[in-house]
Amino acid sequence: MIRDTYMTTGEFAKLMKISKHTLFHYDEIGLFCPEALGENGYRYYSIYQMETLDTILLLKKTGMSLQEIKAFLEKRSADNFIKTFEIKQREIDREIRRLQSMKEWMTQRKNKIQYAQNCDFSELRTIHHPRRYYLYEDVTEMTDKGFFLKINELVERLERQDTECDYDVAYMQYPQEINQGIYDGYHNAILLLSKKIRDPQIRVLPEGEYLTAYHIGHWETIGEAYKRLDMYREGHHICTEGNYLEYYVVDNFTAKGIEDYVTEISIKIAEKADK
Repeated sequence: MIRDTYMTTGEFAKLMKISKHTLFHYDEIGLFCPEALGENGYRYYSIYQMETLDTILLLKKTGMSLQEIKAFLEKRSADNFIKTFEIKQREIDREIRRLQSMKEWMTQRKNKIQYAQNCDFSELRTIHHPRRYYLYEDVTEMTDKGFFLKINELVERLERQDTECDYDVAYMQYPQEINQGIYDGYHNAILLLSKKIRDPQIRVLPEGEYLTAYHIGHWETIGEAYKRLDMYREGHHICTEGNYLEYYVVDNFTAKGIEDYVTEISIKIAEKADK
């Protein structure tokens, strides 16, 4: 054995900036084996093996598994190289889209939380909303389980079409019930979407000014917020139209318990008829 040509496992690992354990593992699975074994049982690697290990380490950086790398090296060719890299490029493109989607979702959530931080929940206000879109399902089983099942159905339906679309879980309350003091008439579940999707059953909340109030705490006491909203509307001679929309602006992302949840209640202000 020419000492200038061969290195011990420790020397080779140090040169290649990997651990001896990694070389032992590669040898065990037959991916990269020492070129020679000494009489003392020591492994020896040739300097000419550096290029092969470099290839393995580069392929590993692309996300290829050790088994994929082993199969590639056993059948290496120009055609196999191109085919393997085309497959890996498609996988990387999918991962980039997933990360971009996650980044967009994080930005949207961060903006919502920052909005809530700067909001005075004791105030009633008028908020201009652009056209918004939502998915709707009637709820027939008026239990917590019934609501969660419907919401889960809506989420699955959305994800089949657009996994990149952020949403808020919302509910609609009907004026005829609110006027009768019925504040728990939750007959539906809604996903309020961050953008329009291609769904034949998508619904629209029209652009306009919305009278808005906030409720802190459990939904069982939400009637207090509706009463404040109604008094404000009457005192300011405001006409409204359509249904009430409820959704959490503070939820389990930042609140430890439901007593700290904040529900936004809004209803569209009716447009004045042309004289």
